[in-house]
Amino acid sequence: MKSPSIVFLTVVAAISVAAEKLPDSLYPQWFGSRERAETYAHGLFAGGDVEILRVADKDVLVLYVHGSGVPIIGIAVYRFSDGLWKLAARFRPVTTEDHKAIVAGKEVVVVGEKTKQRWPLLKLD
Repeated sequence: MKSPSIVFLTVVAAISVAAEKLPDSLYPQWFGSRERAETYAHGLFAGGDVEILRVADKDVLVLYVHGSGVPIIGIAVYRFSDGLWKLAARFRPVTTEDHKAIVAGKEVVVVGEKTKQRWPLLKLD
């Protein structure tokens, strides 16, 4: 029989690996429609939102993942291709302020609500 400390360390290691992979798992690789994306967002633990932005004459779908006790824990941008919304970029905020994806020229950038700091997310030609 394994000692309790080895079992405990094994469980802790497994949880750590799962936690490290969690952010990527928040963002499905594709959605079949905006409605499917909205259903996914509303089914998240703390909820989420979806919006469509127009960038360089193309639509992009933005998925906002809400956190529990923090405004936004993730933002993903999807491009429409071959009849699907496909994951093109993702962003995990480094500050606890609220964030919003906006269009700046031919780019989608993330802007901090209070600091107004900007992070480039996706550039379209």
